[in-house]
Amino acid sequence: MDVTVQANGTQAAVSLSGDLDAATAPEFDAALDPVLDAGANDITIDVEELSFLDSSGLRSLVRARERALAAGGALQLTNAGPAVRRVLEITRLEEAFGLD
Repeated sequence: MDVTVQANGTQAAVSLSGDLDAATAPEFDAALDPVLDAGANDITIDVEELSFLDSSGLRSLVRARERALAAGGALQLTNAGPAVRRVLEITRLEEAFGLD
C-alpha cells in the first residue's frame, strides 16, 4: 500500500493505493495519526487506487473518522471503486464516509 498525506492546518488530503488490510493498516495508522494529533479534523481520503479493503483496514478508517468527528470535523472518502464500495455497503458505512 502507498499512502500520501498532504496536511495544511485543520485540513488533510490523503491518497491510498494498493491494499488496506491487516498487513498495511498499521502503515496507514502511522501516516494518519500524526496529522490527527496535529489538529487536522477535515480529512478527505481518495480511495480511487485502493484495490482491496478488509476488516482491519475498515477498522483503521472508522477509527480515524471517529477521531476527526471528536475534534469537530469530518472524514470523507472519495472516488470509491467497486471493491471498496462493496465493503462499505455490506457494513452499511457508505453514508458515514460520505458516499451515496
